[in-house]
Amino acid sequence: MRYILPLLAALLWASGAAQAFNQKHLERVRSIRSCEECDLTGAGLAGANLIDAKLSRARLARARLTGANLTRANLFMADLGQADLQQANLLEVNLTLGDLHGADLRGAELIETNFYEANLSGASLEGATLAGADLSKADLRGARGLTQAQLAGACGNDDTRLPKGLVVQGCE
Repeated sequence: MRYILPLLAALLWASGAAQAFNQKHLERVRSIRSCEECDLTGAGLAGANLIDAKLSRARLARARLTGANLTRANLFMADLGQADLQQANLLEVNLTLGDLHGADLRGAELIETNFYEANLSGASLEGATLAGADLSKADLRGARGLTQAQLAGACGNDDTRLPKGLVVQGCE
C-alpha cells in the first residue's frame, strides 16, 4: 500500500510531462511563425494564423489547431498525431513524411496538400476537401469518414494505402 501513492504520483507527473509543450517555442510560433524541431505537444493554437509557417520536424501531437490557417506551411516530418485540426485551412501545406495518425481533420481544407509518405492511419477525414492533394505512398488505413468522392480530386500511386473499397487516381 505504501508504494501505491508514490507510484500514482509518478504516473500523474509523467502523463502531464508527456503532454507539456515548451512555452518559449509556443511564443516563437505565435510571433514569427518559425520554430523547426519545436516541442508544441498539446499546445493550444486554435484559430492561429500560421500562414507560411516553418515547422518542419515540430512535435504537435495532440495540439489544438481547430480553425487554424496553415496555408503553405512547411510541416515536413512533423508529428501531428491525434492533433485537432477540425475546420483548419491546410492549403498547399507540405506534410511529407508527416505523422497524422488519429488526427481529427473533419471539415479541413486539404487542397493541394502534400501528404507524400505521410501516416494518416486512423485519422478522421469526414467532410475534408482533398482536391489536388498528393497521397502518394500515404497510409490512410483505418481512416474514418473518407469517401470515394473525396478521393476523386486527389492523387496517389500503387503504394498509397487506403481503406478497403477505396481507390485513388495516379498523379500526373
